[in-house]
Amino acid sequence: MKTKKCDVLVMIWGMVGRDPQALIPVIYLLKEKYKLKVQVKSIFDYCAIDKLQPKILLTNGCIGSTETYKITKYAKNRGIHVVSLHAEGMFREKWVKNEFWGNNIEKKTTVDKWFLWSNRALNYTLKYYPYLKNVVEYSGATGFEKYLIFNKSDISKLNLISDKYESVILYTAWNFGVLKNYLDEKMQIVAEKYKKYVIECLTKIAVKYPNKLLILKYHPATNNTQETEISTYFNHFKNVLILKDEISIHKLILISDVLISFESSTTIDAWLSGKPTFNLFDGKAKLYSDSSTGIDDIREGSIVPETSKQLICLLDEYFTSGEIKEFNNKSNIRKEVIINNIGDIKSKPSIKIANYINDNLNKSNYPKGKLDLKIYFKGWLNRFMYNNKFLPNIPKTSNMRNYYEPELFDIQYKEFLLKLKDYYK
Repeated sequence: MKTKKCDVLVMIWGMVGRDPQALIPVIYLLKEKYKLKVQVKSIFDYCAIDKLQPKILLTNGCIGSTETYKITKYAKNRGIHVVSLHAEGMFREKWVKNEFWGNNIEKKTTVDKWFLWSNRALNYTLKYYPYLKNVVEYSGATGFEKYLIFNKSDISKLNLISDKYESVILYTAWNFGVLKNYLDEKMQIVAEKYKKYVIECLTKIAVKYPNKLLILKYHPATNNTQETEISTYFNHFKNVLILKDEISIHKLILISDVLISFESSTTIDAWLSGKPTFNLFDGKAKLYSDSSTGIDDIREGSIVPETSKQLICLLDEYFTSGEIKEFNNKSNIRKEVIINNIGDIKSKPSIKIANYINDNLNKSNYPKGKLDLKIYFKGWLNRFMYNNKFLPNIPKTSNMRNYYEPELFDIQYKEFLLKLKDYYK
């Protein structure tokens, strides 16, 4: 009898960051608890579907990119049982109503089981798409489990902080440079005003606290750094460290004392790590046609300073007393926001997903449908190009250059491996 090459094929859009971190806990359970053969490939390695012939295909976000949509659709047509996590929290009902299908232009499900982050997202989905009752299911956000797996003591200071820096202030950048292409002329003017406000706030922090390290982390989608709120404005400050993707965002959050953003979902990450958060977007002006950037409830759980002076006063309060009263008073709001958007991660959603995959191994009916030679050849060509670093159409600053390197996934997996055994005791 021919030995099966692969029980579970995990295909990831990026080998670093959010996607692998969401999938690693599930992969660990599949390997260590159920002793399954698991292989991890790039979502661009299209030929892996027919080369490995897995029983299960597992992805993070079946609608988040055109590539993921195509791969899940092709695998399902070939008779492979397809499972997907949802890569984004659905913060508002209109997102579910208007944008649920994402890159899935046919609006027909390409997966057999689709795990959503929260019960709210599940209820909204079934309200508009009741026929998906047997497909969608609540799990919780496995990507946020890393804040249960790791704590601050597990992450070294990464050689970032010398004795002269007593604290770390982290700013996670917004996407000013990229998103300007999606804003009309009036909204671009408003966005530019907010950008100047952010620069003012960060500059005053750098000047006010020379004994504290201010880390400025570019948005992962940044291609042209000159268009951002970070750019070259802070190059002359000795206490400012500017990073792209050299260090995982969860590590930076764990070693930081305070998180500041314009408006970012990393706010929830900081809450899970017990860090106070500041949101520099007040929500008063239009940035999009729906009057917001979309993450309204996250803003409600943070401190929203009206001026840079107020921001400094609140930071002084924190560094003097170790807490901020205004932030403490919003603790119940944050608990509700967390449950509404990422679910109950304390229940370890990775266990539910791994159990489902193990219980449904025999649902595969491969081979089915036709072998698509175009997809197979495109996957081989992609792999050849990435392996040989031939990436003429990808900017040198783009994180996409790391998306095809399996060794980067292996490095992250080994880091998690040190803690996962204790996590699942």
